Amino acid sequence: VRNKTERASERMPTTVENADVLVMGGAEDGGLKRKESRREISVTPSDPDYASAFDELRERHRQERFQTLLETGVDVVVAQTGISKEFQHLLSEQDILGIRGVNSLKLRQVALATGATIVYDPDDISSEMLGRAGILEEITLPEFWTERGDRRMIIFDDCPDPDSIAVLLTGVWRQLANQLKRSIRKATFSASVALGNGDYRPGCLPGGGAAETGIARAVRNRATDLDTKAQLAAEAYADAMETITKTLARNGGLDAIETLSEIQTSHTNGETQ
Repeated sequence: VRNKTERASERMPTTVENADVLVMGGAEDGGLKRKESRREISVTPSDPDYASAFDELRERHRQERFQTLLETGVDVVVAQTGISKEFQHLLSEQDILGIRGVNSLKLRQVALATGATIVYDPDDISSEMLGRAGILEEITLPEFWTERGDRRMIIFDDCPDPDSIAVLLTGVWRQLANQLKRSIRKATFSASVALGNGDYRPGCLPGGGAAETGIARAVRNRATDLDTKAQLAAEAYADAMETITKTLARNGGLDAIETLSEIQTSHTNGETQ
């Protein structure tokens, strides 16, 4: 979901089904516009035909770039920088949706969602770099949702095996919306860690005193093998871990001793969660 994002031109379609998505990145060439020279060059033509020759050269270069784009079968162009009016006109004629001014972070999210490869050289585009979206559409949130007038957004939906997923939260705003966003992020991160994504070890730690009781049980079993004063230290450590379980029980309005006994019995029966 690309909030506060809209079509580059009103002539472009608002909905595209089974879309092939081109993602163009880069601070300088991350879009469809006239290629600027890296050096400042001043030319004063002595003949009016020279000026028209420059225009023809730019037009030929634009047509060649656009033809390369068409050959890939693209339906949607997502650009980090701009899409010039000339390219907007060409895209509109072919019913291609253009989205411009997408920052680098959101551009990567679009690429992850659609499976596209970000293109940094507009002259080096191929169909293998395109992403996919089952449906892509521009929607308008009514004024009573935003309190600041109508707001448009672009939604990429039904993407095959996406690596980036957006959650659209509606019905809340201001401080409540910010709290809800933080909760969603924390919950998503917790689930990701439990699955072992990144460098994290998969799994989760059971709560309710289950982990502490399990640690206490393991320490006591090991303490019987110690023949020094370390056995007393191990027993004291096990008592301390069980104190956590008792405290949790009391805070929950339960009988501490009875709750601890039930958890210990569960561990004995192999039920550790």
